[in-house]
Amino acid sequence: MACCGAKGVVITLTVLGAVLLTIGLVVEPVLDKIMASVINKEIILDSPSSQFYEIWQNSSKVPIYMTFYVFNVTNPDAVKKNGSKPHIEAVGPFNYHEIRVKHDIKWSPDLTTVRYLYNRTFFLLKKRCKHGELYPDYECTIDDSINITTGNIPLMGLANEINDLPINDTEIKNAILALVQDFLISNFKDEDTFITRPAREIIFGYNDSILSSLNTLISKINKDYHKNISLLPAFIQIQENNTRDIWTKPSEIYTGKGNVDDLYEFIAWAGRNHSTGFWEGTSCPDSNFGHQSIKWANLLNGSDGTAFRPNLKKSTTLYVYSEDLRRSALLNRTDEVVYKGVHLWRYRIADSLLDNVTLDATTCGFDANGPKGVLNLTTVVGGPVFASKPNFLDADPLYWKLISGLDKPNRSVDDTTLDVEPHTGASMNIHQRLQINVRINRVPVIKAYENITKEGFYLPILKVDEHGSATDDLVHQWKEQVGIALEAQKYVRMGGVIAGPVLLALGAAVLIATKCKASSSDSSSKMQLNSSETDPLIYIGHDGES
Repeated sequence: MACCGAKGVVITLTVLGAVLLTIGLVVEPVLDKIMASVINKEIILDSPSSQFYEIWQNSSKVPIYMTFYVFNVTNPDAVKKNGSKPHIEAVGPFNYHEIRVKHDIKWSPDLTTVRYLYNRTFFLLKKRCKHGELYPDYECTIDDSINITTGNIPLMGLANEINDLPINDTEIKNAILALVQDFLISNFKDEDTFITRPAREIIFGYNDSILSSLNTLISKINKDYHKNISLLPAFIQIQENNTRDIWTKPSEIYTGKGNVDDLYEFIAWAGRNHSTGFWEGTSCPDSNFGHQSIKWANLLNGSDGTAFRPNLKKSTTLYVYSEDLRRSALLNRTDEVVYKGVHLWRYRIADSLLDNVTLDATTCGFDANGPKGVLNLTTVVGGPVFASKPNFLDADPLYWKLISGLDKPNRSVDDTTLDVEPHTGASMNIHQRLQINVRINRVPVIKAYENITKEGFYLPILKVDEHGSATDDLVHQWKEQVGIALEAQKYVRMGGVIAGPVLLALGAAVLIATKCKASSSDSSSKMQLNSSETDPLIYIGHDGES
């Protein structure tokens, strides 16, 4: 009876342990598939009733801010007259609330894509903070009417255009430059190597007097001589504010219906389908390689960075399209971080983004002919403008050495990071950081540039951090809808993996103990049998009677 009871215990423990261990090992992938299926169904953007539609349609649901620091040149005369190295200081923060509102929203008949127009506008925050704080509370700003001395982008661009004319005769070229110099002195006495303007004009733009006058002249030539010469971009703008292109020309993305892996990916941006067409690749060879490099540079890949496809794997490749840089970029997963109790994957822009043609010949599509570390925007914006990471992070040290006053690069505050929740693909904490610079070089005959240092320099104009974080309400919503299920899955798995082997071990222990007990009983029986064999088979008493 005891033997049967022990065997029952062993069988029960073994079966139960095996079941729990199997559940612990098998339940995770099963629950993963179930959860992925539920998330896929809820997250697709196929109607206004979709779970994330309101956040996607109006960014005010997730506050986004643009924090600018504008660089003030403190020794402009010494740079112009003596060829001194420019010294700069960062002035800020100028902090704006960014609002993106999508409208004229139209789905395709099969609901796999959605087209829209949108406005992107910026409002200076009301709360004021102290001047000089480099990384203050994002809820304050300084007055953006403060004057800043900075590089004269249109004048430098005009001087370069004339200096780069395909004229081999130096005398003729210098004569043309001299005529331009006379024109500038006669009509624009205030235009010089550097200009002084309010910070908000440097950030959001101003009408340049030289280019406006040239456009008047071009218009007259077109009218009198029946020409069709293109007008120059007279409005100098670094950060677009409510730009016409994006609210008059449609953008289009995938909704995830039919293929959730395409969710939020751009099909068109501001009327440009699949290809941006911004990059001319003037330094690419006239060959199949050169043509493919230009095509690659103009590819429209990725989402806008606020959200990606759900159910990410560690090997998943992500792309983001930056409308400020007018190009797509590869993201690399680098760290795991925790934001308000939520485990996120941190992505950074791939180091190859700012490679030059020496490191990667295909970057001829971006005319990346200089030292590593900048993106040449000259053909995109019409002036000698170059984008980099703030403080020339990850760039050739040459850029940093040509100027003074710039902080040393610090990855924690100068790099772009996107912290993404891998199950939903939602970006919960974003910092897109960049710096805008103007290339200033020596141009003979033009007084504004004839004494510039021989090497020239890349003068930082401003740096910006576009950042947004999930609110407490959104984090709470995620925890209720996804977090609880993930916790339950974790504990079921842990329970099975831990309890299963424990029960199996107990079953084995009971089995061993039972066998040992049985073995001991057999030995006792044998000992009793051996002692009886020493007694005589017939007992003879003292009186001889048997």
